[in-house]
Amino acid sequence: MNILQIGCNSGSDHVYDFLAEYNKYLKKAILVDAEEAAVKKAREKYSDFSKVIFKSVAVVDNDAEFVDFCFPEHLSSCGHASLDYDHVALHERIEAGQQSREAWKVNSKRVPAVRINKLLGFFENKMVERLYIDVEGFDCQLIDDIDFKEFKIGYIKFEHVHSDGTFKAFGPIYQNTVRRLTDHGFSIIQEKEDTIALHMA
Repeated sequence: MNILQIGCNSGSDHVYDFLAEYNKYLKKAILVDAEEAAVKKAREKYSDFSKVIFKSVAVVDNDAEFVDFCFPEHLSSCGHASLDYDHVALHERIEAGQQSREAWKVNSKRVPAVRINKLLGFFENKMVERLYIDVEGFDCQLIDDIDFKEFKIGYIKFEHVHSDGTFKAFGPIYQNTVRRLTDHGFSIIQEKEDTIALHMA
C-alpha cells in the first residue's frame, strides 16, 4: 500500500491512526508539509515507522520553485497555515475572537515548492492507494493538477470547507473538481468538512 499525505502538520491525525492499524501492509508513505517545524514533530510521531518518508515542501499547481508560506506569529506549525495570506489572517481573527485575545499578525517565509505529480512519481508503478490533502484552501487546485492518465489513485480525501474561499464550500471551484473526479471514474462522498473520492475500478 502506497500513501501520500499533503499537509501532514505534526502527524497527530487520522492518517497516523490509519497507518498505525495497517502498517504491516505499507510499502511507502510520503508525508509532506511546507513547515519544517511541523515535519520535525511528525518525524518524532512516526519514529517507529520504517517506511514513512518526510518532505518539507509546499505543493503548488504551477512551476514556482519557491513560494511564500503564511502563518500566525508564534505558531508556524498550526493547522491553518497556508499559501493564502488572507485565509490565515481571517482564520486567526476568528480564533482570537473565540479566545478573547488580540489577533496575532501574519508572518510569512519563502519555502521550496513542488507540483503534486512529482510527488506521485516517487511511488513504484505510479500507484497510490490513498491520497490525503489538507492545505487550507488549495486542495481542489492540487487535485485538478493531477495527471490521472499517468497515475492511479484509489482513494482521495481532501478538505472542502475552504474550497471556494475561507469557510466557503461547494462553489464553482469545488464543483469543477468534483466533475473532473467523476469524469475519471471516482464516486464522491461528502462529509462535514471533507470529501472522499473513491475510484470505481
